[in-house]
Amino acid sequence: MVQALNRFTDVEARLVNFNPRIYGNRAFDEDIDFTKQSELVHELVEKADIVHCHHWIELQNNPFGIDLTRKLVVRQFHSEPGFVSRHAGVPVEIILNDRCPQLVVAQFHERLYPNARPVPNLLNFDSIDIALGAPLLAKKNAKCSVSFAPTSEVPAGMDRWNTKGAPETLVLLGKLQSELDFNMDVFRDLPHAQSLIRKASADIVIDDMVTGSYHLSGLEAMALGKPTLGFLDSRMVATLCLLTGSASLPWINMHLTALPKALVHLLKNVELRCNLGQYSAAWMRQYWNTQNLVVHYVQAYQDILRGQTHLRQIPINALSDQVIPDLNWLSLTEGLYSVN
Repeated sequence: MVQALNRFTDVEARLVNFNPRIYGNRAFDEDIDFTKQSELVHELVEKADIVHCHHWIELQNNPFGIDLTRKLVVRQFHSEPGFVSRHAGVPVEIILNDRCPQLVVAQFHERLYPNARPVPNLLNFDSIDIALGAPLLAKKNAKCSVSFAPTSEVPAGMDRWNTKGAPETLVLLGKLQSELDFNMDVFRDLPHAQSLIRKASADIVIDDMVTGSYHLSGLEAMALGKPTLGFLDSRMVATLCLLTGSASLPWINMHLTALPKALVHLLKNVELRCNLGQYSAAWMRQYWNTQNLVVHYVQAYQDILRGQTHLRQIPINALSDQVIPDLNWLSLTEGLYSVN
């Protein structure tokens, strides 16, 4: 996001990371490490017109030792409110009703933050192009490779959103692998550049096929030209169509229960995989174009500078009838796993 703002807009942005080690091996591009450059951070905050905080930070008693009550602050959320609450030690009600302007990444989180404006999770297409130009991983055999990159270890059925569908998907892929004879590439906690090369080397990529949302991994896979299966419920589809201006989306949109039949066709049909991958890559370059989508952030900043504090444009209940109820979500996959 910061790279896009600096490259394509008049906004001058810097990224401050309070704890770079929190991502483990999943290394991402860094700008400013607070643990090493605290004085620079204080200078930048003093000069900033807007301080853009990700997740939750106290305006006064925060790890930066900076009083942010004197600044215009916008909060952006990347996880559901319960997750943010548990990690910040702040009640959900305080998070949702906070008076600071709020943004929320346009995934499932959108429906959970009534005051937040949905914004896109931007891709760095330079990283995509580097991965496309890198040597692919050597295949052990001629079998197709199916890639899945879960980032959650939450047990199935315990939490709709934070499982990302991983437990059920892993169980079913394990069964299908023995029946359909393909290579399964499951990985997690890799440096970002390595994960992109793994996906670029795959024939088929699995996104979240359970919860009704999607993840950054799926966006990257489609940008890499891979046929990508995911389950987006109708609210998620409507949100993305409004955000991008596109009447269609490139995911092979189906629930995990439909995966066995779909995988049979994809594994057998090279031309189908190629056509779907080409369509996905073209769609991503047109509709998830970073230069166009970063405007959503610029517009939010302009609204904040004009004094707007409530950034939500579409009422949260406008799409409420399109959400799959939690009980229905659970019943769809109850035959695929045992709830622990």
